[in-house]
Amino acid sequence: DGRRLPLEDASVDRVVCFDAFHHAPDPAAMIREFARVLKPGGRAVFAEPGPRHADAPRSQFEAQTYGVVENDVDVHAIERVARRCGFADLKMCVFHEPEHLVSLDEYEDLLAGGPSQDEWLVSTRRFLHNVRNFVLVKSGDDRTDSRTSKGLACDIQAPLPAATSGQAIVVDVAVTNTGSAFWLPSTARPGGVGLGAHLYDANGALLNFEYARESLTDDPREIAPGESVARRLTLPALGPGRYTIEIDCVAEDVTWFAQAGSRPARLDVDVDQA
Repeated sequence: DGRRLPLEDASVDRVVCFDAFHHAPDPAAMIREFARVLKPGGRAVFAEPGPRHADAPRSQFEAQTYGVVENDVDVHAIERVARRCGFADLKMCVFHEPEHLVSLDEYEDLLAGGPSQDEWLVSTRRFLHNVRNFVLVKSGDDRTDSRTSKGLACDIQAPLPAATSGQAIVVDVAVTNTGSAFWLPSTARPGGVGLGAHLYDANGALLNFEYARESLTDDPREIAPGESVARRLTLPALGPGRYTIEIDCVAEDVTWFAQAGSRPARLDVDVDQA
C-alpha cells in the first residue's frame, strides 16, 4: 500500500508510481514513506489520471464492485504535503501522448514557431486536462554517477610502448576523471567504469573492438571528479606489423567515453619481429 516499504532510510535514487497513487488509502502517508527511502536529491515520479477521475463511470464501477479506492489527484494538495515531508519541489510533466499528425509543411512551420504550433498547443492542453504526471524532488544534492552518460568525461595519457611480436604489450596509463559524475566501481552494473582498448590495423580498419579490458584499481572503488589513477594495462600479444591501439574508459552497459565526447588515447604501435 506504499506506507511501509521494506527499504532502508535514504537508500534509493528514484521511486516510480505508475497509475497507483490515486488508489492509495492514505496518500499523505505514501508521500512520507517515499521521502523516507529516497536519498537527498532523489525523485518520486508519478503517472496518474487527471482531476475528477474518481467520478468517472469506470472508477465508480470498480469502487462499488471491487472496493477499489478511487481518489482525485490534486497536485496542489500533494505539493503542500510533499514540502512538509522534505521534498523541495514539484515539477509537472508537459507532454502529448496521442499522435498529432501534420503535413511536412505544417511540421516545418511548427519548428519555425509559425501558426501550426497553436494547433499543437490546443491538442496538448486538451490531453493534459486528463492526466497528472509529475515529479517530487527531495531536498539535497542529487549526486550524478556513471549509471548515465551525463557528466562523464576523462583524460587519458599513455606513452607509446615498445612491442615485440609474440609478447604482451604493456602500457602505463594515467586516467583523470574530468567530468562531474562519480565513477562507480568497475564491478557495478550498470555503470561500473573501467579501461578498454580497441585494435585497428595500419589502414584504420577495426580488428578487435574488445581487444582488452581492465579495472582502474586493484580493489574496485569509486573515482571522484578530479581524481586521477595510474594503471598498467597489459595487452594481448600481436604479430609483426603496424597497429593503432585506442584506449578509452567505458561505463558498463551505459557508454564508452568517446561516445560521450571524451578523446581516447590513440597509440600507433610498430610490432617488431621477435
